[in-house]
Amino acid sequence: MIIYGTRSTNLKNGRITRVTCPHCSTETSMIYSVFGKYAHIYWIPLFPLNKLTFLECDHCRKTFKPKELPLDIQTKLKTEKEKDPPKTPIWHFSLLLIILGIFGFSLIRGMLSNV
Repeated sequence: MIIYGTRSTNLKNGRITRVTCPHCSTETSMIYSVFGKYAHIYWIPLFPLNKLTFLECDHCRKTFKPKELPLDIQTKLKTEKEKDPPKTPIWHFSLLLIILGIFGFSLIRGMLSNV
């Protein structure tokens, strides 16, 4: 039985200030979080899939996806994320690197045994 699936980890958090929440119509700030989603086998990360971004209003605590927000907030979010873009950590490739290491070791060992 192989246990596989997907998981997410938090890559970056930040704040966008002086925006109007589309839900409560209050001028407030929004906290955004970027999550890295990856595939895993036996809870060991195999490879990254995509990045997901969510925003939360500081006043009403409603959570939004970027596409649900007005264009001006989307632009502020994009500008904020471009200042320090969230990077995919190397450990999201852990199992893939282990498999490549075993393959490389076997290849070198096979070449040395033929000499």
